Amino acid sequence: MKNAVLLSLWLGMFLYASNITGQDGTLDPSFGAEGTVITDFGGGAVDVAGLSLLPDGKVRLGGYYGHKGENQYMILQYLPDGKPDITFGSGGMIFTDLNRAVEYRALPDGKFRLYGFETYLDSIAFVIQQFLPDGMPDFSFGPDGKIFPGHTSLDDTYAIQSFYIQSDLKIVLVLQGDDFILARLLPDGQLDISFGSMGIVKTDLGKTEYCNTVFEQEDGTLLVGGRSGTFNWWVFNGSSVIIRYLHDGIVDTTFGENGVVLGADRGQIQFLVVQEDHKILALSQNLNTTHGSPDSLFMVRYTSQGEIDSSFATSSNLSLSATAHKLMVTHDGNILLLCAKLTGFSEYGYAQYGLPLVYRYFPDGQPDPGFGYNGYDSTRIAVNDILIQGDNKLLLCGAYDGAAMLFRYKADGYVDEAFGERGLLTLNFGNNSTCLFVAHGNDGGLLLAGTKSEVAYDSDLVLAKRLSDAAPDPDFGSIETAGKVIVDFGMDNHVTAQAMAVEPNGNIAVAGSIDKSMLLFQFKQDGSPDHGFIEGGYTILSDPIEFNYGEYKTLYQEDGKILRAGILQDSGFNKILLIRLNPDGSKDGLFGDTGKVITDFGNIKIQWISCISTNHKEIFIGGIIRIEVDQNTWTLSPFVVKFLQNGGLDNAFGTDGIALLTDCIDISDAPTIKLF
Repeated sequence: MKNAVLLSLWLGMFLYASNITGQDGTLDPSFGAEGTVITDFGGGAVDVAGLSLLPDGKVRLGGYYGHKGENQYMILQYLPDGKPDITFGSGGMIFTDLNRAVEYRALPDGKFRLYGFETYLDSIAFVIQQFLPDGMPDFSFGPDGKIFPGHTSLDDTYAIQSFYIQSDLKIVLVLQGDDFILARLLPDGQLDISFGSMGIVKTDLGKTEYCNTVFEQEDGTLLVGGRSGTFNWWVFNGSSVIIRYLHDGIVDTTFGENGVVLGADRGQIQFLVVQEDHKILALSQNLNTTHGSPDSLFMVRYTSQGEIDSSFATSSNLSLSATAHKLMVTHDGNILLLCAKLTGFSEYGYAQYGLPLVYRYFPDGQPDPGFGYNGYDSTRIAVNDILIQGDNKLLLCGAYDGAAMLFRYKADGYVDEAFGERGLLTLNFGNNSTCLFVAHGNDGGLLLAGTKSEVAYDSDLVLAKRLSDAAPDPDFGSIETAGKVIVDFGMDNHVTAQAMAVEPNGNIAVAGSIDKSMLLFQFKQDGSPDHGFIEGGYTILSDPIEFNYGEYKTLYQEDGKILRAGILQDSGFNKILLIRLNPDGSKDGLFGDTGKVITDFGNIKIQWISCISTNHKEIFIGGIIRIEVDQNTWTLSPFVVKFLQNGGLDNAFGTDGIALLTDCIDISDAPTIKLF
C-alpha cells in the first residue's frame, strides 16, 4: 500500500489564482511559514479537492484522506495567518464518511453542506450532510446531520448515477436507465413535485440514452447532455445529445428540434458551458476508442436556440485526440480546456493518455498563440536543474514532449516572454531528449548537459554550449554539430550525465554512468576531450559502483572532488553508501574508510535518495524512508542526514546526525511548474 505522509498546502499560490491576495504572484510570508502551510496526517494519502475563503479571512480546504485502502472526505480550516483553527471541528479538521464526488456549498447563515456518495447499508448512497459554522454536525438537519434522499425520496427502481446542485440549492439527480431520467430534490432532500411527474422526468428518444452532464442556465432552464444510440461490439452507432428542460421539467420545444439537438459526431457530451452571449459550448468525445480508432474531443458552439454557430473556429468545431477533464469560460470570455492527450493504445485496444494539458482558445474558438506553447501547454513539467541569471531571472532546464527545453522566468515569477518563444527554448539535442544540468561558463555562456535516445535501449550524452543570448556557440563542438558535443558509446549502451562542474580554468567536468559503471569526462572549453585528464578525456570506473542501480545522486564539490550517495546494494535497503572520489576518479583516502562511509538505519528501509548538497564544512543527504506500521501498512517520511567533510556523522544534528522531517516540507516530490 502506498501512503504519502505530508499534505503541502501551497495556499498562497491557490489564493493568488483566485484573485484573493497579492497580485505579484509571490508567497505571502505572513501566512504560515514563508507562505506555506503543511499539515501532517501521519500515514494517509491526501488529495486536495477544493478551497474557499470565508468572510472573516479564514481558509477552508476540502480533500480526500486515504487510510488503509479507503477514502474519506475531510474539511480543514485555517486562521488568516495559516495556523489551524482549533475551534473548528476537532483541532481544525473534520472527517466524514463521504468518499466520492463530494461537493461543498456554504449557506447564508454560516452553516455549510457536503453532497456526495458514501458506502451505506452495503451499497453506494447519495448523501447530504449539513454542518454548523464550527464544523460540528447540524443534528436539526437529520441524524448525524445527514439525510439519504435515495433511500427516502426514491424507491428501489432508480439508482443515482450523479448529481448537479442548482443555484437555489435544489439538487438535480441523474438516474440510471435506458433513457434520460432526472429527479429534482428540494434543498431539504424531499422530491420537488413541481418538477416533471412528482419530481421525476423521463425522456425517451427511441434508442438507448445515457445522461452524462447537467448545466443550469441563468434563466433557470437546464441543459442536459449525453448520448443516444447503441453499441455493436465496440462500435457506437448514434450521436451526442443535448436536451433543454424548462423550470418544471418539461422539454423546451423552442430549442433545437422539439427540444433536442443531435450532434454530428458519434460521441457523448462530456461538458456543457454557456458563454456570456448565451451561446452554448458543447464538448463531446468520440466513443470508438479501440484498435487504433480515433479517440477525439469535439468542441462545438450552438446558438441559444440550439443551432450550429458557423462563426466558431474552423468548420464550426475544434477536434483533438484527448480525453477531457474540465471545460470553463474565464471572465474575459476565453475558453480553457483541461485534458490529457492520447498517446496510444494498449494491446487490448484501450486508450492510453499522457500528462494533463491545458488549451486556451479565444471566445471565437481560435487557439490563443500567446498561451503556453502555440496555445497549449502541459500543466506539469518536471524540472531537472535551475540557474539564477542576471536580474534574478530563473533559468530552468528539462524536457517537454520528448525535446530538451529551457524555460526562463522573471524575478516576479512570470514567464520571460523575451526568452526563446514566449519563455520556452527548444534545444537541438535530438529525439527523446532532456536537459539535466545548466551552469554558467567562465566566459558568460551557458553550459548544458543532458541525454538523447534516438532508439530504444540506447542513450547518448549531450554537452552543449549557448552564448549569452541562448544561441548555439559556433566555436563549441565540431563543424557538423556546432554548439554541442554528442558522446556515443554505441548501441545498447545507456550513457547519461549525473553531475556537471566548471573548473577554474574553464574546462568542463561531467560525471555520469554507462549502464552500471561510472563515467568521468573532462572537456576543454571548446568541447574537445581534455587529454590532460586522461587519454580520450574520459575514464570508466567499475569500482566503486556499489549502489542499487539508479538509486544514487552525484555532486561535484567546489574543490573538484566527487560525492556519490545511494542505497547500498544487497543491504535490505537500510544502509546509505556515501563515496568521495578525487577528480581523477580515485578514492579519497581522507574521507571515511578509504573513501566511503556506510550509514545503517537499522529496521528503517530507505525508499530513495532525493538530493545531495555540500559546502566547505558539511554534507547533506536528503531522501525518503519507508517505516513499517504493520504487515500491510507503511508510511513514507522525508529525512536528512548530515555528515562532516571527513565523512563522520554530525551527531549534533537531529538524532545522531539524522533528522526525520515530519514537521517540514516533503522533499520527495519532483519540482513542478505551471506555464500559465
